[in-house]
Amino acid sequence: MSAETLRLGSQESLGASRSSLEAETDPKKVLFASPSATMVSPKPTKSPGKTTWVDNRPSKRDRSPAGSANDFANSSANTGRSRQMISSAWEWAKTRKLVRVNPVHKEEEAKLILSEVFEVNEETGAETSMNGTLEVQDESGFLFQNDTPSVADSDDAILAAFSDASRADENKPEAAKGSFKLNFPTLGKDQSPAALLTDFLEEALQGSTHPRAKRLHEQMNMILQQLQKYYKELTAKQAGAILKAPDQPFNDEVMRLYAEVTKQDVILGNFLTRSRHIKNISCSSGGSSAADDLADELLIGFEVDSARRVARLARVANSRLKKHGIMDPMLRVMGGCADNKGNECRNLHSVIHQSGKTLPVMVSTTKTKILILRGKVRTEEVEWPVLLLSDWFRTVCASGGHMMLAGHSLDEPDRFGSVFATFWERYKFVNPEHSIYDGSLDLRFAIPVACHGDEGRGKIKKPVMHSFTSRLLFTVMPAELYYKKQTLDMLHTAMVNDLQACYKDGITVTLPIGWVFLFRI
Repeated sequence: MSAETLRLGSQESLGASRSSLEAETDPKKVLFASPSATMVSPKPTKSPGKTTWVDNRPSKRDRSPAGSANDFANSSANTGRSRQMISSAWEWAKTRKLVRVNPVHKEEEAKLILSEVFEVNEETGAETSMNGTLEVQDESGFLFQNDTPSVADSDDAILAAFSDASRADENKPEAAKGSFKLNFPTLGKDQSPAALLTDFLEEALQGSTHPRAKRLHEQMNMILQQLQKYYKELTAKQAGAILKAPDQPFNDEVMRLYAEVTKQDVILGNFLTRSRHIKNISCSSGGSSAADDLADELLIGFEVDSARRVARLARVANSRLKKHGIMDPMLRVMGGCADNKGNECRNLHSVIHQSGKTLPVMVSTTKTKILILRGKVRTEEVEWPVLLLSDWFRTVCASGGHMMLAGHSLDEPDRFGSVFATFWERYKFVNPEHSIYDGSLDLRFAIPVACHGDEGRGKIKKPVMHSFTSRLLFTVMPAELYYKKQTLDMLHTAMVNDLQACYKDGITVTLPIGWVFLFRI
């Protein structure tokens, strides 16, 4: 209701019937008239808004019954409202306590609504709907595992799946010992991050000849057990947050666990400070297996991190181990690469090649049109170096094949065959029209690969994607040598031709024991 038309009147002006109501042009005026009322309204100065109290009594008026009847007749004739309407209006005002005594002439008045106006507002706006898709890379096939709860599962099933993730001691990774090995310290689905540190302590501290190594192992093992306990509790909290919204007690408990984990982490870090006070002891000139493994871990880290950081870590580790009487030739040489700042990458590459820690992948070439920037800018077709996937596979298989066979060796066909068969069985739900499902191939020896293109190191010093574990480098070219789309098209053609040959013809691998495998990639 946007407006009300009201009017003020008295009993005398309306007569005995109280039926005189007239619409005023001013929507802020009200009509008050009543024969009887005991309610005393507040002073007019306290009335809401700008309501005007009007006394409609004429200056000269016949107060006889005949005069009142004439006034009523005139009022009814002018307004067209019946006596019943006026009586109903007074009853409506009484029930809502809209009756007062006029402070001027001491007569009862009623506040009545004479007209109502309604407005309908049309609302205008815009509705936006959005949709899209998301592509993710699932290298381990975790999303296709049967034990993964779906959205339609019950709350108990989802909670049980998250609680099982805390069982970290069932599947521990095998640690490399002694010589350099391609061991990938990755975490499984049901594995805790602290499991890797536990394996390192078992090998490094128990194999050390230092008299305090055993005691340090016991103390640090207690800390790790506490961290495992807190990890399980945090996992349970994570699962509980799915079923209900976190409240204040939940947040307090999470903060308590965070404080306990921080405390244990500080205690674990204090062992490094305490180790500075341990005196040097003598050891054999041959070094120790722990130091050898540390050097090997740094070599692996070189593939996944910057050469500068690896060289500096090797120098720090070599300095620390000297205080314990541990000398390792390889670690000392790697640490020496950081002596000349600015050339750590060049020095470390030389050490890696001289020590025979690289894979001898054959470098092939393909004709590619590029821009020649020397002198007058022109285009030429050159033999550009590339690393074909077929050459990668043959080289990897010569050293056991772990990198291409899901971490298994060539003499374990049942294991890697089961992994590949399971993958293709699950991938069928994603792309059932793939030609690999025509029945002509043995899926146990079909290796899935994915191609990815990315920018490399440029003037902003961003690193090229490393060729380790799951990534095999094909080629690298500066963007300034591109000649429109022809450069990339020619490189892609060479890569696709090699991939088609690997898929259609396959690659034959013969083992010394007489086994022959035909792999399709």
